[in-house]
Amino acid sequence: MTVVDGLLAEAGLSECAQSNIDCMPGFGAFLIIFVIIGVLVVLWLGLAGSATVAIVSSKIGVIDRFLWVAVVWVVPVVGAVAWFAHPRR
Repeated sequence: MTVVDGLLAEAGLSECAQSNIDCMPGFGAFLIIFVIIGVLVVLWLGLAGSATVAIVSSKIGVIDRFLWVAVVWVVPVVGAVAWFAHPRR
């Protein structure tokens, strides 16, 4: 029994899972996309959160802090990577 079959069985579609019929075509692709998006969102939130803490605790000006925090949260992943790659004075 595969993972998709197990999920189908838990979703109340056990007859389809047992008879090896694809009762929900495209469900496997949906599940994979859902997991990938979930991982990217967790990555974005982790990077943005840690970059925000680093920005707020830095010794740059208030306006620069505000702009960096905005970039970190508006431009997912790239904004945080830009902050950590940014040369510090």
